[in-house]
Amino acid sequence: MASQEKIVDKDGNKLTRVFVPFKLKVGRPSSYDPKNCDEVLRLGAEGASIAQIAVHFNVDRQTVYDWGKKYPDFAAALRRAFDLSQSWWELYGRHAGIIPSFNATVWKKTMECRFRGDYTESKEMVISGPDGLPVEMTAQNNALNIELLHPEDRETLKQLLLAAQEGAAEENEE
Repeated sequence: MASQEKIVDKDGNKLTRVFVPFKLKVGRPSSYDPKNCDEVLRLGAEGASIAQIAVHFNVDRQTVYDWGKKYPDFAAALRRAFDLSQSWWELYGRHAGIIPSFNATVWKKTMECRFRGDYTESKEMVISGPDGLPVEMTAQNNALNIELLHPEDRETLKQLLLAAQEGAAEENEE
């Protein structure tokens, strides 16, 4: 909104000074175009990653993320493109599985890295005492009484501790 101020100049003339606020634009103009949404969907349907989408628009990855924050339609297109890309890769794996030179291990690793929510295995280890009851920790020294562990859990804990020791020894050698 503009504001006005009444002033008198040096000759005694009454003047009105008008202040019009404006915002200076900083940086270069955005290359975003609403048509980008359709292009993002097409690229997603071809299995493209965010990096490939960024390269297609000649911007860096962060700009693609920024467009998603600023333009809701673009954000929706990115989410859909991610699903389309996952679908493309899954279809590729289904069809390529019959090809003798198909490397299922590389495909699996690709899926785990690109689509972690659906393809990353998670393991949960629960240590319990006799009768499946939780093992109590003492508040004084935070010590675990291994005698209270089930024999199988004791063996698992032993293997974990040995593996941790070996890992620490290898780090010290480097």
